[in-house]
Amino acid sequence: MRLVKWIKFIKENINFYRDGFFELPYLSNSPEILIKSIINSPSSRHVREQQAIYRNNPFSKGVMRYREIEEGLWIIVTSITFKKNVMLKAIYDEDFPSDYYTLTFSVFDSEIKLQNTFEDKTPFSSKYWGFKKPGTHVGAYFYKGSECEFYLYAFTKEWAERNFSFENLPEDKKKKKFLNSDNGFITY
Repeated sequence: MRLVKWIKFIKENINFYRDGFFELPYLSNSPEILIKSIINSPSSRHVREQQAIYRNNPFSKGVMRYREIEEGLWIIVTSITFKKNVMLKAIYDEDFPSDYYTLTFSVFDSEIKLQNTFEDKTPFSSKYWGFKKPGTHVGAYFYKGSECEFYLYAFTKEWAERNFSFENLPEDKKKKKFLNSDNGFITY
């Protein structure tokens, strides 16, 4: 889907509601396409000098900061509070290549509703690493009131080959097995 079509697509699909969550898609082919799709989404304010995108809409409020460190390596840091139950969904434009791997460190605090207990809600915190191969469709669910920070490192295969040595990993290591598998996402 071309970026011009993205604006129309997001307007038609932004309020998609299923199983108690608003499903919000974002283009995930590359960091540059992701950033452009968010800049062109409703209720986004881009401050180019700060390399920041501010959002305040019915679903969330927050800021995304981005920087291309060098060719093939980007860092994107997002701080966001969800105003509704939201499912963020990675989608891909088949007209553009999807050649970026992402390593994401996520930290979020939320309150989870409990059933059949004396407590109405309980606090829930989570910290995890996620690794996603290019072109992998993933979705992440966030409850209303969740406060989240995401530190996303995006890099191409060429950048990784120049900066890391995968040849020395033993074949029985889980990381090498994952890289050689058809699985597209893993969480630590």
